[in-house]
Amino acid sequence: MINRKKNWLSMSLCAAAGLSLALVAAGCSSSEEPEVVQAAPAPPPPPPAPPKPSLTPISELMVELNIDPRVSLAEEHAPRTNAERRAVLEFFDAIARGNANAMRGMISLADQYELAAMVKSGEWKQIVSKIEMIRVQTGDNSLGQKCAAAVIEVGRGSNMSFQPQMWYYEIRGENALFEAAPTPPGIMDRLTGDWIASWHAVLEEEMLLAEKPDEELDPFQIEVNGDDEESTSTSSTGSGGPTGRAPTRPPITNPVPAPGTPFPTN
Repeated sequence: MINRKKNWLSMSLCAAAGLSLALVAAGCSSSEEPEVVQAAPAPPPPPPAPPKPSLTPISELMVELNIDPRVSLAEEHAPRTNAERRAVLEFFDAIARGNANAMRGMISLADQYELAAMVKSGEWKQIVSKIEMIRVQTGDNSLGQKCAAAVIEVGRGSNMSFQPQMWYYEIRGENALFEAAPTPPGIMDRLTGDWIASWHAVLEEEMLLAEKPDEELDPFQIEVNGDDEESTSTSSTGSGGPTGRAPTRPPITNPVPAPGTPFPTN
């Protein structure tokens, strides 16, 4: 027979033990402080971007650099950095003033030889002494090269002539290097509003003409005593007669920097 009294007592003890454990757990949890996780500090904001250097107007640079007033560079045709603006103005100022020493330090080695020859012959002094105006335009060609084209007015009245020239240039640290571009024949009559674009269009046209195959001519026929059967043709390997080819236009071998004279003449 089951002892109901003992069974009831066991259940009571179990319930009391469970209640005690619950109270103990509750007491422990209430006595502990909750752990607070510190969030990582936010990174400082990036420093503000440095302001873009302001573009100094050409009129101010003319005064600052004491550029000869005969040098004319309109704002819409001027380079887009101050370093390039200074280089172009100082370069053409050297030409306007006939300062061969200053110009020598800004041009390529091949052009230095040309300049030295002009100075030695007296041609340099003769030309620069008659300069009335140097009108300049700058820009880039299709290859991304920086270009400065100029039309130099030499002489006055009926004796005035226009001498076009174009230079490729680059900035190297604090210095600039200019190199004369090829001058196509008759370029002065073919310059339009954008001198850089029209100059290179003419150069490209000249190159295409130079690449065309030479026109073949019929061999020279020589009749001997009226007998057609004894006709012969001359050959380049013969006595030095005609080769049978028409003369070709002198080619322009390279549209980007090639040696040229500081003052190309028409």
